[in-house]
Amino acid sequence: MTPRNFNLRPNRRPNIIWIFGDQHRAQALSYRGDLNVYTPNIDNLARNGMRFDNAVAGAPWCTPFRGALLSGTYPHQNGAIRTPSPLLSEIPTIAVPFNKVGYHTAYFGKWHLDGSNSRQHFIPPERRGGFQYWMGYENNNN
Repeated sequence: MTPRNFNLRPNRRPNIIWIFGDQHRAQALSYRGDLNVYTPNIDNLARNGMRFDNAVAGAPWCTPFRGALLSGTYPHQNGAIRTPSPLLSEIPTIAVPFNKVGYHTAYFGKWHLDGSNSRQHFIPPERRGGFQYWMGYENNNN
């Protein structure tokens, strides 16, 4: 974890943007020196925010990784043990504690935690991990 000077006013909470990609290597960002990519907005977030440079994945593939990352539990605890398998509905995601303390939570992109590999799969609101704003989809693989 690399903390930065956030210049926060007293009693002001930081904005949190959590970016995680599917099969994304750590070096594949321009701030990490990769000349093949140009990521100026992520570079700015890295310079002025917090990075987790020594983080490791809780699982080596999509659904178990997403389940572990979003719930803070291991795949054998949260039900997301393989692709596709659903995150157990009783397992809270990171959205739940953030909602409880007054944050607005949103999820954008691939979810892949509802147990389907279909590109047309509809994820009902109760299966969206408690996120208040939602622009997600289950899967986009062919």
